[in-house]
Amino acid sequence: MSVMLSNQQKQYLSWLLTKKSADNSIDSLASTLIDSQVDLNPHQVDAALFAFKNPLSQGVLLADEVGMGKTIQALGVMSLLWQSKPNAKVLVLAPNMVICDQWRNEFENLRHKHANADLAEAIKHIRPILCKNFIDPDHGVLKEIHQIQNDLEKQALFCLTTIHSLSGLVPEDSKNNCIAVAREKAQEINERIQTVLKDGFDLVVIDEAHYFRNINGGSQRVAAAKGLFGEPNGHTRLAKQYLLLTATPSHSNIHDVNNILGFFKDTKALSPRDSLKRYAVRRLR
Repeated sequence: MSVMLSNQQKQYLSWLLTKKSADNSIDSLASTLIDSQVDLNPHQVDAALFAFKNPLSQGVLLADEVGMGKTIQALGVMSLLWQSKPNAKVLVLAPNMVICDQWRNEFENLRHKHANADLAEAIKHIRPILCKNFIDPDHGVLKEIHQIQNDLEKQALFCLTTIHSLSGLVPEDSKNNCIAVAREKAQEINERIQTVLKDGFDLVVIDEAHYFRNINGGSQRVAAAKGLFGEPNGHTRLAKQYLLLTATPSHSNIHDVNNILGFFKDTKALSPRDSLKRYAVRRLR
């Protein structure tokens, strides 16, 4: 697929590539996305730029409507990360294995069909790995992390697993105390990841992040998420950077926005409107 841009889009992209920036990596991202030969619209480049130059360590929410290419935008951010740090460790959490497989296919399409020579070279060593969950001895995230623990300086990592796996951490004999046990088991996973990766993943991408809008709910998933993601501003953070994707950041309550971000950033002092301005991109079709 080759780039098909209108004159207005070409002018927009020319401006992006020539504008002054204190951070050369931002221009590099624009170049990566445009030169990759992926069929991108200006809003997709703009959102990816926002995601990378915003304080990702605080959590960034990409909330474009369905069909506007959030996956492509996330792959753009990931590509720049691997371009600047070839051994970066990335985790994608998606609702189920079907969507995880779609992510893998999108990445392979980017690498083999749509990338130019520079981008293809930057990501040629990346191998997307589908993981059944975090703890499976043969197909788990922890297993993949331990596989590279003796060569962390050279080995990149790209794991994909499911949000659903957070609901299955409690053994049958602990169901009576499932909430506390779910958080405890997830904290153990966090600790095991931190033991090997030290500062955790370089980037965690969460697809369909609205699955975490009920931060005060009493579900196993919420309890496990709190344990896995760690303290928003503490040393137990699962990742240095977060990129959250959802087309429905607010389902029935505007406070859903703060609830989603609350796993990754202390938003108690911010109104939902302020959180959206500071940490989110939202465009309609």
